[in-house]
Amino acid sequence: MKKIYKPIFILFTSIMFLGFNSCDVLEQLFLNLKLSEDFHTTGNGPDISETIFDCLSNYDAFDDNFDKIQTLKYVSAAYYTLDATPQNLGGTNISATLYDCLGNIILEQSLPTAQASDYVNNPYEFILTQDEIDTFNQYLANYKTCDCFTAILLVQQVTPADSAPYTLNGVVEVIIEVEAKL
Repeated sequence: MKKIYKPIFILFTSIMFLGFNSCDVLEQLFLNLKLSEDFHTTGNGPDISETIFDCLSNYDAFDDNFDKIQTLKYVSAAYYTLDATPQNLGGTNISATLYDCLGNIILEQSLPTAQASDYVNNPYEFILTQDEIDTFNQYLANYKTCDCFTAILLVQQVTPADSAPYTLNGVVEVIIEVEAKL
């Protein structure tokens, strides 16, 4: 009879332990919010750029959980080219810059090469320093007063020189982790 009590006691204790400790998991929701900005940059050179204005509140996952959000945290960011005219469009630099609602730089990255075609099927993941991640997270911590941003995609000294007008269609995606209380 003692042999039966021991497994039953262990099973009962395990169920109780899991039951009491697993409730915390059900009180929080973690979402990955993808901020995706399409850029349709066109011009005659020597530089071409496009500026986009957007807000976190334009995204349903953010807006639907606004009152429940506990933290927002930067996860990753990347750029990829959709297409370019001419196909060999390049320049001396391709950069992406993200500003907060007050005009402060949150993120500023130059791509390793200035050939748009290098990123057609090969997205470039931005590598941020810890200071840049901290700056981004400080901006996100103020989401209740400043949830809008400005994004600029810039190609400097566009080449080939005799192929104007130039067009670069690309996407910058930023992933934000949203922790919300249920």
